[in-house]
Amino acid sequence: LEKDLGKAKERAAELEAKISSKETEVNELRDQSEALQGNVSTLEKELASTKEQAETAAGDAQKRISALEDSLAQSKKEAEDALTNAESASQKQLKASKAKQESLEKDLGKAKERAAELEAKISSKETEVNELRDQSEALQGNVSTLEKELASTKEQAETA
Repeated sequence: LEKDLGKAKERAAELEAKISSKETEVNELRDQSEALQGNVSTLEKELASTKEQAETAAGDAQKRISALEDSLAQSKKEAEDALTNAESASQKQLKASKAKQESLEKDLGKAKERAAELEAKISSKETEVNELRDQSEALQGNVSTLEKELASTKEQAETA
């Protein structure tokens, strides 16, 4: 019995050593678990912070995108307005040019009519001048004949 008791005590001592070793191992694992839990907690906080920063950055980016879209829409509207104004001005200028062309064509027509009237008047005056020249030559011939007759009559009167 003493022998068995000695073996049992030995066995109990081995088991106590094993239990003590396991308790030490459990304590070490507990310490590691607490350290890991601290790391997990820190990582969760960093993740939450990073997530918040990403959401803020995404919100800022969305605001910038909206501002750029608004700016693009404004630029597009201004370009369309400028194009419309340019087309309107071009149409007005074209209308004014057409009106001026029509006015010039009308003035040209009047000038041509006036030139035709003046040419007819000049032709009429040339005909009149030619007739007067012919009459003048005939009268000059008559004057010459009358001067000869007058000279002859004077001569006869003096003779008589």
